[in-house]
Amino acid sequence: MSEKQYLAVIDRIEKAEIAFANSVELETFVFAAMVMAAVDEHIDETEVTVIDDFALKHWKPGFGDWSAFFDRIDHRLKEFLFPQGLHLNPKEQHKRFLLEILPGLQPQQQKALLSLMKEVMDADGIREATEVSLLVEVAQKLGE
Repeated sequence: MSEKQYLAVIDRIEKAEIAFANSVELETFVFAAMVMAAVDEHIDETEVTVIDDFALKHWKPGFGDWSAFFDRIDHRLKEFLFPQGLHLNPKEQHKRFLLEILPGLQPQQQKALLSLMKEVMDADGIREATEVSLLVEVAQKLGE
């Protein structure tokens, strides 16, 4: 796929809003956003700000402890990126993402996840090839 085709896919991703019924749903989104931020092997502070703002916007008092929420995500992210101490290359990370995160999402959740991932990718003003590739793979998998 050419760079122009990649950009066309990304440009079709629209801003989408979502409400979360529980912390598990929100955790899935925040985790997916952290994977997006980490896929280029560097999590920029601006990406973290986007993710934190998203989580704060959707946080509800009944969701439990904020710190424990992010501790679970940090643990899950380390396990995802370094399963059994191994370092996954971006292609392997993309495959795991498509197999582990996307199944079970409803159409509105899929659109909202794509929107969040795009926002995270654009947060630092640099579209890394690994970020673009993951976003396009997810968009194509979801039929966008």
